Amino acid sequence: MSTIISTLTSSAGSFPLHQACGKVVPAIARYGIDPLSPDNEKSSIIDSLARPLLEVLMGRPESLASGVAVCLKALVESDNWRFASDQTVNMVCLNLSGALEEKVTQTHSHMGIVVSLAKCCRLILEGYARSLIRSAIDIFGPGETEISVQKRLNAIQLINSILKHKCRSDQLIFVRSAATESLLNARTIAVVKKLKINALSMVNASFFSQKKKKDRSMSPYSAESTITCNHSPRSVTPES
Repeated sequence: MSTIISTLTSSAGSFPLHQACGKVVPAIARYGIDPLSPDNEKSSIIDSLARPLLEVLMGRPESLASGVAVCLKALVESDNWRFASDQTVNMVCLNLSGALEEKVTQTHSHMGIVVSLAKCCRLILEGYARSLIRSAIDIFGPGETEISVQKRLNAIQLINSILKHKCRSDQLIFVRSAATESLLNARTIAVVKKLKINALSMVNASFFSQKKKKDRSMSPYSAESTITCNHSPRSVTPES
């Protein structure tokens, strides 16, 4: 794990490198855990992989914290995460709550861990639901006009994942109804924002494609320019 942390520290925010490290961590768990070993040994291996990541999940630089979040998310989504101890899951939730209060660690991967935990560790995550939802709502605050569409979409998905599991099982029917309505609204907003992201990507791709064609046609080495330059001086000299 020290090699993983060292690699992420020098990654300079390279997302492909983050993804590569994110594949290595669950692979270590997969090949390091003997299916016939007792559960406490399996739990010890998962904890030994998670804790070094947790130590820098809230840290700086942003590129390191983001890469670590990619690795931790991959570990949480792996089959072997079911062997993680309650103490480790609590530490993940606690560190995430702290990380999402800071702008530099409000990354796609950090919020993605919450969504993943809501699927497999719902009972423990509920204890941190208020803090996590508050951090997600703060992203939509009046002073956050520069927040990207993708980041707002991630915040909506975070809130949606917590409410879906926390409120739909409430004993009071009006709470369940309100939760369902909120989820539908959040889902609608998320779909609209995702469409905007896709449309923006298509516009940008089209713009750069057209710009590249235009630059190529204006190049002094284009075919038309070459023909012009190959004219002899006699062909352009007025008849005497």
